[in-house]
Amino acid sequence: MLTETPLIIVGDDPSECSHAVLIMLSILAPMRTNADYRPYLTLYESDVKEFQARSKKSGSIGNSIIGVSNPFLVSYLGGEGNAVLHMDRAHFSEKKY
Repeated sequence: MLTETPLIIVGDDPSECSHAVLIMLSILAPMRTNADYRPYLTLYESDVKEFQARSKKSGSIGNSIIGVSNPFLVSYLGGEGNAVLHMDRAHFSEKKY
């Protein structure tokens, strides 16, 4: 986060991914980040093509933090410069009110 390394967070469902991205951003508070963050990105969004073009051009998605639940997106957006964090369902608990 501090070194602006591109990060793709992979989880089982959208709420898990979005929570993880927002938790990562909250770790930096009160500092600001210039990272482009997407709590949850689907295959059908137009931004996917932009991230894929960046990945082909420079080998990474740029200064971005992205949450995905589709493993295909990891290979589609993949590059040598991207860090990939896989969330294990057993370690994630969500409180329902």
